[in-house]
Amino acid sequence: MFENLSDEIENLIEAEGRDLKFRVKDILIPLNMSCTPSISYDYLLLDPNSEYSFSNPEMNKLTSEDFPKLSDSQIYFQRIKEVCISDFNELYDNIPFFQVISSPNKKLRDVVEFIFSKNLQPEQIPSFIELRLYTNKIGTKAPRVFGFIGNASIIYILFYDPFHQIFNKTGKVE
Repeated sequence: MFENLSDEIENLIEAEGRDLKFRVKDILIPLNMSCTPSISYDYLLLDPNSEYSFSNPEMNKLTSEDFPKLSDSQIYFQRIKEVCISDFNELYDNIPFFQVISSPNKKLRDVVEFIFSKNLQPEQIPSFIELRLYTNKIGTKAPRVFGFIGNASIIYILFYDPFHQIFNKTGKVE
């Protein structure tokens, strides 16, 4: 379709008269695996009434067995730093806490449709990602952060799942 990333960006900006922000109607441009991602918080869930919000008080608790002196937010930013210095080839092959979800389950689709305020058609569903912050062996805490990959190698961070309820550890589609 496009020869390189600059052609993709030029088409989005000039031909369509808009910015790079992902829109639900977008036809996604194939991902350039040698690019490092950028992070966007344009669709971040901050609703204080949602258990999956980044405003959830669990985000600031020190509950990790692996990182006992760090809060979930501190662990998250360590993970994001590693994501941003890796290209997509490395992320897919060598970063164990980064996972691309090829078949989102109903819970994941429901939360994303809530964020976008509309029902998404199958062709509008982007590639979702899951960042595993940690998994405690004792207790129920296994926080995950979910997002999706948009155009121009931008990862849009969406929400925080402190107890791993959205996409369970088996990856089972519900």
